[in-house]
Amino acid sequence: MGYYNNIVYGYEYYVIDGTHMLRVEQNLRYKLFSYHKSFFKILKNEPRIKFKLDASALVNVSTAYVKDKYEDPSNELANRFLYSATLGGELGINNAQKLQLHLSVNHRREVGIFVHSKSTF
Repeated sequence: MGYYNNIVYGYEYYVIDGTHMLRVEQNLRYKLFSYHKSFFKILKNEPRIKFKLDASALVNVSTAYVKDKYEDPSNELANRFLYSATLGGELGINNAQKLQLHLSVNHRREVGIFVHSKSTF
């Protein structure tokens, strides 16, 4: 866990190796606003350039378990339940760019502010 999209909020700084993994997330999102605007045309036969901006607030509760059958003592987060709570916000631009700002606390009571960005390009 900790590679690519297998991330539990609050554990962004950790990579937890194991042979099996279970992850459960519960999200509650509230749409704050949505803004749509059409701009000028570059060419006569082309459609107008459109701009869309969406903002939402987020509450997230996550839990995960990583099973490591080799019991490596340096991998102290394996073979135990991991859980975290997150408050945050998201800003989406044209469904192509997403910027997330999260305040998370994990089972170790480590609090952190994390910035995530996602792009379809």
